[in-house]
Amino acid sequence: MNWWPPRSVTMAISIRTLRQKPPQERWSNLAECHELYCAGHLIEAGVAFFQATGKRRLLDVVCRLADHIDSTFGPGENQLHGYPGHPEIELALMRLYEVTEQPRYMMLASYFIGQRGTQPHFYDEEYEKRGQTSYWHTYGPAWMVKDKAYSQAHLPISQQQTAIGHAVRFVYLMTGVAHLARLSNDEGKRQDCLRLWKNMAQRQLYITGGIGSQSSGEAFSSDYDLPNDSVYAESCASIGLMMFARRMLEMEADSQYADVMERALYNTVLGGMALDGKHFFYVNPLEVHPKSLKFTIFTITLSPSASAGLAAPAARRTSPACSPPLVTTSTRRVRMRCTSICTWVTAWKYRLKMARSNCESAGTTRGMSR
Repeated sequence: MNWWPPRSVTMAISIRTLRQKPPQERWSNLAECHELYCAGHLIEAGVAFFQATGKRRLLDVVCRLADHIDSTFGPGENQLHGYPGHPEIELALMRLYEVTEQPRYMMLASYFIGQRGTQPHFYDEEYEKRGQTSYWHTYGPAWMVKDKAYSQAHLPISQQQTAIGHAVRFVYLMTGVAHLARLSNDEGKRQDCLRLWKNMAQRQLYITGGIGSQSSGEAFSSDYDLPNDSVYAESCASIGLMMFARRMLEMEADSQYADVMERALYNTVLGGMALDGKHFFYVNPLEVHPKSLKFTIFTITLSPSASAGLAAPAARRTSPACSPPLVTTSTRRVRMRCTSICTWVTAWKYRLKMARSNCESAGTTRGMSR
């Protein structure tokens, strides 16, 4: 493999330089802009490359980036007390913490999560500070600043009762929360995850594993409002759902999370990409007329682009990551997450018992945890 990560970093920097901000304007519009979101994807790339190759070239780069962000944001007097308008860096920091075992990265993820929805509201403060200027006007001036539920910033997570707002933002945020809850043994955050998962999975989830039923705001609607024809259900929302489900499965060892992960994988994730790798479904309706179309790849920070504006679909990032979640082990058992032809080993007390099984059933994973 001749791919060299620093070159991809150079490409990303070259692309972003076309719209580079003056130093005094950096981190001045967290509600609308995606600096922290893109940083999160670059951090994930560094972690993934290190895990795949054992090489630290890109990992060292993203550690320096994370250190800079950690020095910029926090509770200190000379730090910014904000958090991203589009969650992603939270889950990236948790992945970086697992690889480096540096507590500062988990603490920063916890800070970003804990600050969301607190008063006085940071998005309002930065809006006033920059002279009430805004970048997006899709639904009126500064709508992204004003519609805080869209950005998952209307309430602290501990007070939220339902899945609401932009679907991708919700599942990306909750992926980070679930990861943090497990590694920090935070029972409060665990309960937040269980509560919000239950609302989403039981009242706002399509049979295909799609979430976010309305096109306005690419968002959740009210409970059980799941139309077949006007459904939005972004492909990247299902990718985020898979990530959230995986973190919940690692925390709870309950097959319901594997079922949802499998449902999303086989339908809106794998089904969202064309075999040529050049086309994708941005949305996933269940009932359409006339024929639905797959878009060609174009530059955007969500579905078609998973890393800093580069035209590399999120599905491409997700596909190689599907193998590790299929089977997990603990001291006394093997848990199978998705049906697959596999060989598995069961450890029982101090004796090792080998078993070979061809698991070709298309059924659920219930009853296969041991």
